[in-house]
Amino acid sequence: MKKFVFVAVLAIILAVGAFAEHPSGWGIGVVGQYNWEWDGFYGAGGAALALKAPQYPIFWGINARLGLSYFNAGVTGDHYIVEGTIIDSLNFCWYVGLGGYANFYSHFNNYNSNNNYTGVGLGARVPGGVYIMPLSFIEVFMDLAPSLGLGLKFRNSKVTPYFPSGSLGFDIGVRFWL
Repeated sequence: MKKFVFVAVLAIILAVGAFAEHPSGWGIGVVGQYNWEWDGFYGAGGAALALKAPQYPIFWGINARLGLSYFNAGVTGDHYIVEGTIIDSLNFCWYVGLGGYANFYSHFNNYNSNNNYTGVGLGARVPGGVYIMPLSFIEVFMDLAPSLGLGLKFRNSKVTPYFPSGSLGFDIGVRFWL
């Protein structure tokens, strides 16, 4: 029994220590996103640009959304703290990271200007997910990224801080490595 426990613990340590390798060049792609806001748990979807520069260990997401009564622009930056391989022969891997977000938004109503407001949010994210690289230059990924931070809402010449700002985010995307 002691040998079994020792082998199991050793296997777990080795599995966590087997780091997956992203290519060292530029990564650029597109991400489909859906976020459930902590404030009211309403959802909003959209798309983002996925970017990874070879000089920095940060995976960036840049998004902008425009609707009939709103505008939203934001940026996320995540560093993968732990990466591991699930199936080595498929280059099917997992990761958990730590990052941050910043966003700007504006909601406007042409019929009732009292409902117009602008806001900003800033906070931390903890993305965790999986990716597969079917070819050496194509990465398909999926993650959940809960975020938590502080927001400021500007309405009728008043500034109102609010907490929690952030969401439970779901991302699925493809990144091409150059």
